[in-house]
Amino acid sequence: MTENKKNNRSKIRIKDLPSILEETYLQWVDDKALKLAASLSFYSILSLVPLLVIIVSTAGLVLGQQEASSSIITQVRELIGEKGAVLFEELMSYSFFKDTGIIPTVISAGVLLFGSLGVFIELKESLNIVWGIEVKPGKGFKLFFKNRLLTFPFIFGIGFLLITSLIISALIGAVTKFIGGSIPNLIPVLKYSDIAVSLIVFTILFGLLFKFLPDTKIKWSYVWQGALFTSILFNIGKYLIGFYLGNTYYGNVYGAAGSLVILLIWIYYSSIIFFFGAEFTYVIRRKYSTVPLELRKDFIRIKKTTQQLEESVDDKNYSEIN
Repeated sequence: MTENKKNNRSKIRIKDLPSILEETYLQWVDDKALKLAASLSFYSILSLVPLLVIIVSTAGLVLGQQEASSSIITQVRELIGEKGAVLFEELMSYSFFKDTGIIPTVISAGVLLFGSLGVFIELKESLNIVWGIEVKPGKGFKLFFKNRLLTFPFIFGIGFLLITSLIISALIGAVTKFIGGSIPNLIPVLKYSDIAVSLIVFTILFGLLFKFLPDTKIKWSYVWQGALFTSILFNIGKYLIGFYLGNTYYGNVYGAAGSLVILLIWIYYSSIIFFFGAEFTYVIRRKYSTVPLELRKDFIRIKKTTQQLEESVDDKNYSEIN
């Protein structure tokens, strides 16, 4: 009984952290996370314009379209620099619905929404690889449509979260401009508040992705620990990536495509961080829980490379003992 409780801990022990990080790295390498990140980056670029239209159009109902666009450009400029911001500005200037009537607008909205599904489907399949899950043979065709239908409400949830973040950031920016001159000591407080909001929002965002996209049931305790870890890595990484991109010459080397290349690199490195956090979540669940993974219908477990190696070592040790 005592051993069972011990092996079903929900919180990470500090002394276990080095071994957890080591195993996370090994899993990250075994699952070919760099390849997964490259694939996700491709789908992210394809889904970028539809997602921008959905987010800005919805945020515009609260902030106004101009303010919503300005808030996104400000966030992008802080993340990936001026050239990335210029690219986003150009994309948004070409992507908004024209006043052509209700039916064309509804059709356009449907096309955009369907186009934005690609990145979430790719995320779902990649997270299934992290958790060692695959669809049962012969069930792929049915799940192709089912997954896309189930992803629609998820997009709205993520969109609402990002819009809330934009609104809060816009309010903090407005307050900073309004009282910054009269109370300069308050500016650092507002700056740290913006960082705290970013940390909280991305923790919730990663938590939702880790909880609902994989086709397995994961306890919230493991999800939140993995999400917080990923959010911290992401918030540190975005400044390092921004510094790196700000001191390279991709924009000059690639000419007109320089802004797109910079954006693609930023998405790629961010995806690498995301998958490291996903592997971290998998490792802590595997380390502290003795309860078998509960899969959703039409899915089966597959043995990951590290599990196969462990079993071969155990078999070898057993044969040597006997």
